[in-house]
Amino acid sequence: MNEVKQQVNEVTFDLVSTLTVIGSDDSLLSLFEQKFNTDIKLMVTSAKKGVLDSEAEKFIKNIFESVIMKRREYVEQYARVFGKSTPKAEPTKESEQKPRRYGKQKILADIEEQGGEITEIQRMMLEVNDLKNIVAKLNRKGKAQLLGDTEVLTDKQCREVIGVIRTLKNKLKKENIL
Repeated sequence: MNEVKQQVNEVTFDLVSTLTVIGSDDSLLSLFEQKFNTDIKLMVTSAKKGVLDSEAEKFIKNIFESVIMKRREYVEQYARVFGKSTPKAEPTKESEQKPRRYGKQKILADIEEQGGEITEIQRMMLEVNDLKNIVAKLNRKGKAQLLGDTEVLTDKQCREVIGVIRTLKNKLKKENIL
């Protein structure tokens, strides 16, 4: 037991591990479901994505501190779950993988790191991000018009968008970029 306490005392609160322990125990799950009328699996998914609201996080941390850390069986279970979810010292293939996204914030941070000097690839990636935002807006407007009875885009505007897209596609194909 002392080993387990020492191991848990050395680690910090982990939201996903705590939710896993809550989900595996009927009494903790009942307590959780009384507070939040939602499935624990959805809450774990939200926690993994980092989109859990602060009220939920405070409640879960309170369960961790006042219930899980006070009972031996919960402490041992938390230590096992936390041990599985913490990365090991050796790099794994997953940690060596490149990130799926290289978003605007990361690009802007890189530019700042470079003393404000922007490279052409960074400039292009920022413009691609803007293009994605334009596409999303056009999709919303098109969907609204198709599903509603109001005209959001005129025929002339639609032809203009079509022309711009075709010009872009042709240019990129010509340059062997697509």
